[in-house]
Amino acid sequence: MSRCKSLSNGKRHNPLTRCYGVRTDVPKMPEPPCIQDPTRNWFSCDGDGDVNGTSLVWNKHTGHGLRDENFFPKPGDSGYDKPWMIGEQGGTYYARPAQLAEFNGNRAYENYRGRNEALAIDVYQNIVKFVRLAEGEPKLVFFSPAETAWFGLEHLPLGYSAAKGDSSRLPNKNDGIFFKEFEEGKPGVQIERLPPYVCTFNPGWDKNLPLYRPLPMFEAQKAALDPRGSQPIEYKKDWGGAIGNILSVDTKQILFLGDSEGELFKRLTAIGVPLVRSNEQLSDDDKRNLFVIVDGNTFDGDDISFTQKSYRTIVVFREKGDIPKVFREFLDDTVLVDRTATQLKPVDLYYFSQFFDKPGYYFAEEPGDRNVIKCAFDKVPKRHTVYYEAAAVDWSLFNDSPEAAKCAAVCLYEALEKPSGIAAIGCQTEMNPVMFTTIDVIPTSPKNIELWKMLLYGTTFTSPQADATDTKKEHNLLMDGPVE
Repeated sequence: MSRCKSLSNGKRHNPLTRCYGVRTDVPKMPEPPCIQDPTRNWFSCDGDGDVNGTSLVWNKHTGHGLRDENFFPKPGDSGYDKPWMIGEQGGTYYARPAQLAEFNGNRAYENYRGRNEALAIDVYQNIVKFVRLAEGEPKLVFFSPAETAWFGLEHLPLGYSAAKGDSSRLPNKNDGIFFKEFEEGKPGVQIERLPPYVCTFNPGWDKNLPLYRPLPMFEAQKAALDPRGSQPIEYKKDWGGAIGNILSVDTKQILFLGDSEGELFKRLTAIGVPLVRSNEQLSDDDKRNLFVIVDGNTFDGDDISFTQKSYRTIVVFREKGDIPKVFREFLDDTVLVDRTATQLKPVDLYYFSQFFDKPGYYFAEEPGDRNVIKCAFDKVPKRHTVYYEAAAVDWSLFNDSPEAAKCAAVCLYEALEKPSGIAAIGCQTEMNPVMFTTIDVIPTSPKNIELWKMLLYGTTFTSPQADATDTKKEHNLLMDGPVE
């Protein structure tokens, strides 16, 4: 069999089209590729049906999600009376957390394994419920879950200290499996080095690693194809919590303490937060229910009695720096450390977050600045409540990387030891807790604005002064999946 990568892909020209001298805008191919290769008597064109009647088989791709009998050709359609093939199935190489959440909810956002569990549920239901729809004549003769050996198995840390449990550093050129030195003039492939995470199989190269490590997607296929009949599978699902009744004061103005010419004031104003610079500017209602935002990086006052009088106080540190001594009664020896993250993980329930689901803490696809924090707290006193911390995973490394690198990039980052990621803590006072946070304000990020509306719940926002609209990008087949 000769299997050609797609010649048309929805009438998009590509290198193989040019290689075979075939135009994608003609009714039929003038000469099937197999004619040029006498060792093969037929071919399939990957994902392009039967190429307007030219191919001897009908071959299509499917993305994520369960298909039904309407996917196959109908009587009278081109390809109906030919063998059917599903050349690739699933969202393995392109699907983002929001696309996979239909299978296991918020779990798809949590980590690489959670994503793989979603892929497992998808491939399992397609084998059990979709493939068997085609058991009659003409029937499906070929079904290929996309790249099981690449996405259904772990990428292995060949010759890297992480294999021994050390994930304190990134790999370097001294890691990997080393072979004999290159010999000039010797024919054939000469492998000199295999770096960590470049493959999923280990045929004895690294004695500390097994032949392979299965992931849920692999195990789900085994269960679906069990000779005794399909066996059940069960993976964790998180569909979010119920929305509770939230009591909040209607706030029209918030007192800002710190540099009113500084970046935090400008950014909060840009997203519509109604800030005032002095207590005298507050209405009588807002004085009685005082809400204060403090710029921790620029505040130079020596009196924080307002924390005992205010209904709510939030102290924001946008960047690493010294914590003012006046806050030491709350923070003791807490320090700020360098840390970035494109996703937050809720730790303890922040009162106003009970209606805010995990997708709201995911910023890996936002336009512009995706790092929701630029620094984090370390050495936080145990008496305080941690509300949020940086997620261990960074999905932008998967979403924006080519297929050969994306799995290794996201898995390596997740396994790597990182500085403290504590992004928000609550410190109890006689009145209400004071929140200290490093969550940045990003006026160009729609999801960041929604996050701040939750953190400032009850506040009447004015019209934003910044354009936070997202722009649509052109569909990329390799990054965004098939167009059906």
